[in-house]
Amino acid sequence: MENEGEFEGNVNTCRSGWVWDGTQIENNLASGYWYQEVPCPEISSIRLIRPLSRVEFRVSSLKGALQVESHTKTAISVYNIDGNRVLKFDAPAGESIVPISLIPGIYIVKNINTKKAQKVLIK
Repeated sequence: MENEGEFEGNVNTCRSGWVWDGTQIENNLASGYWYQEVPCPEISSIRLIRPLSRVEFRVSSLKGALQVESHTKTAISVYNIDGNRVLKFDAPAGESIVPISLIPGIYIVKNINTKKAQKVLIK
């Protein structure tokens, strides 16, 4: 019998949590299982929209997120109006969406690599 590629309706991927272990079913019957649980790699909450950007650095506020554009991968720090850092994350090169949970107000978003900063109103 060959690998069906599915287990309880889930495709044979890390997302399902259980994947075919690559051996024949007879071997697995002896050990009591057909599938093995595998750890999934950590998935970033940052969603890359476009991999390329001509913009050196730009940030826009979205509902519950920041839209970050940068032509290179960068480290970002977000500061409140008192100058306290409230958030730090790495953004990939291109245009991406980063989920945030900050109270409404004006924030300074700084590209740590280029030292460029921008004010953003978060609603």
